[in-house]
Amino acid sequence: MRNRLKLHGPSAEEVRYRFSETDGFLDEETEIQFWRFENGASVNAKSTNFEPSRCQVRLFFFGGELMAQGDERQLLDLGIRTLMDGGLAGHLQKNVDKLCALWGIYVSAHVEPEGVSLTVTFDTAQEEACDHAFELIHSYLEYPAWSEDVFERQKQFMKTSYEMSLSSLDFLASVALTYQLYPGDRRWVPANSSQLDSYTLEQARAAVERQLQPHLLEVCVVGEFKVDELKRVVTRYIGSLKAKLPVDAASRAQFEDGSVPDISPIIPFKRSKFVAPFLEEKQQAERCAVTVALPGFGRYDFEKKGDQASFQASPSYRFRVWRFIEEIINNRLHDEMREKRQLGYSFSCHTAALEFQDVGFLLFAATPLPAFAAKAWDALCAVIRSLCTTNPPSKDEYLAAKQVVTSGFSTSFKTNEYWMALLFGLQLPTSPKDLDSIKRIPEFYERVSPVDIFEVMRATLFASPMISCIAISGPREIKGLPSRVESAVEAKLTRQLLARSETSPPLPVKLSWEDTQPWEEDLGVDAEWDAISRQEKKRSRKGRDRENHTCAEEDASRDSSGKRDHTASLDTVDAIPRDPVQRAYAKREKRHAEETHRREVFWNKVGAFPSFDWAPAQLEMALPSLSLLLFSPPSHVCRRGVLGSGSRLFSPASVVQRLSRLLNKKESLLLLSSLAALGALIWLSRLRQR
Repeated sequence: MRNRLKLHGPSAEEVRYRFSETDGFLDEETEIQFWRFENGASVNAKSTNFEPSRCQVRLFFFGGELMAQGDERQLLDLGIRTLMDGGLAGHLQKNVDKLCALWGIYVSAHVEPEGVSLTVTFDTAQEEACDHAFELIHSYLEYPAWSEDVFERQKQFMKTSYEMSLSSLDFLASVALTYQLYPGDRRWVPANSSQLDSYTLEQARAAVERQLQPHLLEVCVVGEFKVDELKRVVTRYIGSLKAKLPVDAASRAQFEDGSVPDISPIIPFKRSKFVAPFLEEKQQAERCAVTVALPGFGRYDFEKKGDQASFQASPSYRFRVWRFIEEIINNRLHDEMREKRQLGYSFSCHTAALEFQDVGFLLFAATPLPAFAAKAWDALCAVIRSLCTTNPPSKDEYLAAKQVVTSGFSTSFKTNEYWMALLFGLQLPTSPKDLDSIKRIPEFYERVSPVDIFEVMRATLFASPMISCIAISGPREIKGLPSRVESAVEAKLTRQLLARSETSPPLPVKLSWEDTQPWEEDLGVDAEWDAISRQEKKRSRKGRDRENHTCAEEDASRDSSGKRDHTASLDTVDAIPRDPVQRAYAKREKRHAEETHRREVFWNKVGAFPSFDWAPAQLEMALPSLSLLLFSPPSHVCRRGVLGSGSRLFSPASVVQRLSRLLNKKESLLLLSSLAALGALIWLSRLRQR
């Protein structure tokens, strides 16, 4: 269970001795049970009663997209989809789904950047639920049904999803950003339709079998279960898994030492870049997404070997302090960018850190209007620089962040999901996570001080290299805006960060924010598109004013004649100019006028009164016919004529509500009570006839 990276906790020799003696290892402080088997698979289990009759199992195979060979983008994902939807042991997937529903088992699988995760949730109140769940897992891994039809169906599904994503601004922005974050590494770029067509079932099967090796597997079990029963089940179904491909002793030994020879390491970007993807929208919707990516770090600092008590020497120290920094930056962005500058409605800071490599990125995002794209990017960089130099986090910001970070521990400790996160990686040799790192976590966060926050921020938050992405979508007229934004941003980067050309050598070291010039916010609003947006808003405002004027004329005509002239209303609606802004309002008004006119014609035919301004005496005269129409099964045409096109389903309560609006308080008591009584008699007679 322990290797040279996991220095704190039981040693490898001690664990092997205890395993051979007691068939497992139990940590008495956390009550976590560990098992390891001869095939290399490991199991971490924690029995809880937080969620009665619920148990969650997570199988994690180390590798994922990291194990892709050549240009196998999403080939593993396609193979896992085929595996999980192709059935097992000669049974169709629909029969397997019925069996899972009968046993109360839910199964899901997905490919992650650093591994393949298979999650199984089941109801322990069912008879032999644990046996059924692990038997299902064993069957998926040992007896999969590789079907060509399922493979083609999943391939078509992925192609359709990709083609639909091309109309999403967020997808285009993420792809453009991925090309720059991983230069020369296409493992993280989604596969296009032509590449998906080139894949075969044999290729997908080989990628899956290369990944689903027992020595790469770690199983985490959290929930309500009996330890003896779980030990029997995992020994039978996990300990008996066979290797799909032959693995020699040297490869096993390398993996136990924390290195995998078949995996190419991730090399992050080293140059500052700017990208501006554009998506043409036929509608008038305008969107803009600004993203600034800075070099980051992984979840663990592999150079540190200390335990929890050593605090700053712990591998988790840097990442845990950054949880405070994230909250501080998010609050600062909200106050400075949204409240003071009013440059958008959403601003965020996020740390994208890998689990098994010291690689990651710091992502800062904003959603301004397209005309404010360059100005928002400029202000975003200025806020980050001031946070690292002239305007460091205050004590109030530190206390607010500490409240957010530490407030959830009292409730998180009593959830299965939290313990599942704690168990993950405890026996994976590629992670420095050990038993000591999951103990006394709240006390660790309580020790974080403002000095720690400022020191970690200055040591990890660099100004260069910087990847800037400004994605814009809108009508064809906005197509020239990205080029103007690109010119302004690149000129600013040249002045501030000493950006080099493609032929120039890269900067020798990362450039800290303290070494940059004071960031002056000199990028303004795009005047050309701002003028176009103002004209569109002006036309929209004129359309609303014209609609209000038309309604006022109709009201005046109704007041003078005693009833609404619906023919004139239709003519007035047709006379409204049909520009794009007013078209929706004109159609709605015309439809309303037609329905009102149709209702009046209907009432004239049935002998009621054409005006809706009924007096109480007139309503008493129309009450019998109205009751029959409302409470008996009238035709669809009659119902539409009385209540309108939107009243296909109605009830006596809705009718009473409509009529109560036409009467004052005293008159409605008598008339509506009589109407309700009449309706009740009709319904009783109808039930008696049935």
